[in-house]
Amino acid sequence: MCAKDKSIVEYYDTTGYRRIPLTTCSGGRDLEFTSRTRPCPGKEEEFNSRHGISAAGLFFAITIPIALASAAGYWVWRNWDGKFGRIQLGDGSAGSGSGAFDRDAPWIKFPVLAISGIVAVLAALPMVVGSLYRTVATRFGRGGGGRYGPLERPYTSRASFARGRGGYSVVDEEDEDFLGGEEDEA
Repeated sequence: MCAKDKSIVEYYDTTGYRRIPLTTCSGGRDLEFTSRTRPCPGKEEEFNSRHGISAAGLFFAITIPIALASAAGYWVWRNWDGKFGRIQLGDGSAGSGSGAFDRDAPWIKFPVLAISGIVAVLAALPMVVGSLYRTVATRFGRGGGGRYGPLERPYTSRASFARGRGGYSVVDEEDEDFLGGEEDEA
């Protein structure tokens, strides 16, 4: 297409849709121009100027997100002060309330400590039990563990898989060709 008409800058990838020459249809979606456009050979610079991002677009694509993030950060810095309470260094004089839901109230502090301790122990328990099991199994000769389990070698071929288990039958001659042939043939 580019070789026939030198004024064309771009062309569309081929699609399954083409308008036949004797059609009477007009308007609607032109489906043959819905695929990806590509530049004609030697017209890449003009193609990029038509379809590429302009300098103003690049400027705004960089500065607008930075400006919005800066504005949000400034607003938080100015207005968020004291929302979670000020840090108190334990002198006891500044704002130590004695309300029912105070952080230092024993009916709040000790249940929170107990619940967080229980959750931490329950989260670590499977890892500790697995580690102890591997230690005891290794100590008493059950061995294994490791990366590949009790076989201590990775599955690499049919023969090594059969060696590790011993409960498999020999592959028939006709199935051997289908499965890849003998491994000893080389």
